[in-house]
Amino acid sequence: MWRPDFINRVKLYQGEVPLFSHYQIESQIESAFQREVRLPSGGSIVIDVTEALTAIDINSARSTRGGDIEETALNTNLEAADEIARQLRLRDLGGLVVIDFIDMTPIRHQREVENRIRDAVRPDRARIQISRISRFGLVGNVTSAFKPIIGPNLRTIFALVVKEQAKCVIMNLFLYLFCVCWKKKPLKENTKQVHTIVPVQIASYLLNEKRKAISNIEKRHNVDIIVAPNEAMETPHFSVFRYVMAKK
Repeated sequence: MWRPDFINRVKLYQGEVPLFSHYQIESQIESAFQREVRLPSGGSIVIDVTEALTAIDINSARSTRGGDIEETALNTNLEAADEIARQLRLRDLGGLVVIDFIDMTPIRHQREVENRIRDAVRPDRARIQISRISRFGLVGNVTSAFKPIIGPNLRTIFALVVKEQAKCVIMNLFLYLFCVCWKKKPLKENTKQVHTIVPVQIASYLLNEKRKAISNIEKRHNVDIIVAPNEAMETPHFSVFRYVMAKK
């Protein structure tokens, strides 16, 4: 047991819907792997992680909230502030984070967005310093690299289990394939067969270490999962082809 002091917080889930589906865990895992994350009003944020910093760009795109350009920019930026704080926690991003908000002329709108992002990151246990919006519409966040966490986070658990960073990447990819490509989407789309093309190292791991988990999905959802290695493919790239049952 990882945390025996948490035993009083553990409850047995007895619902008919799978636990991950009930709490929409798959969608959160899926969003953590995506470069672009959609916002409720139609806008989006684009997250690029580099060695030096994490750059986040906000796009209004098809955003529909607001009667004019300034109001649309404000509402999209407010939505983005909430989602950015969530993504920082979900992806466990630290270091320098530069956010390129949509340009806003009124100073009061800029202050409102600054306050929103400060409020949104306040629950995070990491020490976060947030700058004001510059004349270029940029906000800089500096997050402490060492977070005072309650228990080991997802990456730490992976590291303890597999002992190697390379295997940590493999495990992350397996979780995405398992939760999103093999379980969530086939259920929605009446899929009969899922053909998964992955790098040789990933295929070896899936067919040797996770064969039982794959077999359980096949039996439970009546779907055939085929894992094919591709020597020309490099981690973490993969391709998934779903074949839907023909309607009679």
